[in-house]
Amino acid sequence: MYNVRLQVILTLLATLVLAACATPATRIKDHPDRYAALTPEQQTLVRQGQVALGMPAAAVELALGKPSSITERTDSKGEVQVWHYADPQSSLTAVSYSGLYDPFFFPFAPVVVSTTQPTRDLIRVYLNAGKVTAIEREMK
Repeated sequence: MYNVRLQVILTLLATLVLAACATPATRIKDHPDRYAALTPEQQTLVRQGQVALGMPAAAVELALGKPSSITERTDSKGEVQVWHYADPQSSLTAVSYSGLYDPFFFPFAPVVVSTTQPTRDLIRVYLNAGKVTAIEREMK
């Protein structure tokens, strides 16, 4: 019971810390050479945390950070990398019930029920030959 609560608290703290320091401005500061290699239009988009078709992979990483996961898709046009940026709220584990109840074996045995929401992507960026070829965003 305490391990689950501790895990939830540590996950939330880690998410807050990473979210606080993971901004386009800090990524630009950490990689000024990558930022300087971009066109002025791309630099503007990166500062706003946006991506566009034709951007290099380095610009996507500056704008959005490292992807949550990367998959590869193969179709008639060739291989495409798909960078997934998951919604941080969608993968949280929550303790929905904790209490003392078990009428068959122990009258006061600890019970913990936790639920995990499935992860969903807020944005997917498709890259072919190191350039953005498609962007998918979740519609509100």
